[in-house]
Amino acid sequence: MTFSFNLVLALFLLAPGFAFVMGIYYGGPRTRLEPTPPPPNSLVALALVTSGALVAHLACAGVYALFELVALTLKASWSLPHPNPYVVALSLGKGADRYREFGVFWALLNLMVLSAATFGATRFLIDWRLRQHSRIRGALYGWLSEATISEGAIAYVVTTLELDGASVGYQGVLEYMTLDSSKQIVSLVLTDCELFTMVAKGGMVHRVRNPREVPLENIVLGREAIRNIAFTPIGTE
Repeated sequence: MTFSFNLVLALFLLAPGFAFVMGIYYGGPRTRLEPTPPPPNSLVALALVTSGALVAHLACAGVYALFELVALTLKASWSLPHPNPYVVALSLGKGADRYREFGVFWALLNLMVLSAATFGATRFLIDWRLRQHSRIRGALYGWLSEATISEGAIAYVVTTLELDGASVGYQGVLEYMTLDSSKQIVSLVLTDCELFTMVAKGGMVHRVRNPREVPLENIVLGREAIRNIAFTPIGTE
C-alpha cells in the first residue's frame, strides 16, 4: 500500500482530533463505568475527530499568529526554518530545504505537544462539566448516567439461567461495567453477591432471596447471560 504525502499529512493533522475523542471518553470522574467511543466509521466519530482537530489547530495557529504579529511589530527575523509549524508542514513537500530535517522534527514536536494538550484540556473540561450537566452524562453513559456521580450502585441482575422454572438473579454492588457504542451492556462485575430467584405467584412476580452465609466475593456476567438489570444508586453528590 502506497501512502501519498498529502494523506500522511492529513493523518498527522487529525492527531489532535483523536486526542480530543480520547479526552471525552476517558475523562470524567473516576467512575467504574467504561463508556465506549462510537464506531470509527460512524458520522458521530468522524464529526468528533474533525471538529476536535479543527478547534485544536485553530487555537494553536492563533497563538503562532499572535507571536508572528509581535515579531512583525518588533521587526524580528530568523535564519532557521519558519517557527510556525504550519508554515513548515505546508512547505515540506516543496523542493529542497537545508533545514528540512529540522523542519520535520519541529512540526512533529509541535503536533505531539498539541495532541497531548488537547487530550488534557478535554479530559479536564469533561471532568468539570460532567458533574454539572446530566445531558453530557447521558451522552457518555446512556441509561446508567446517574450512577456516574454516585458512590456506587446496588444492581439486581436477572440472568438467563433458570432453576425449576424460576429465573436466577444476583444482587450485589456494581463493581465494574462496560457499555458498547449503543449503550448496551457488554459485561459487568458484582461484588458481595447474593442469589435470588424470580417466582410467579398470584399473578405477580416476586423476588425470593436465597441468602448465603458468606456472600459471593465477585461474579462476572457477560452480555449473553444477562436478561434484565435494575440498579439503585448508593448515594449522590
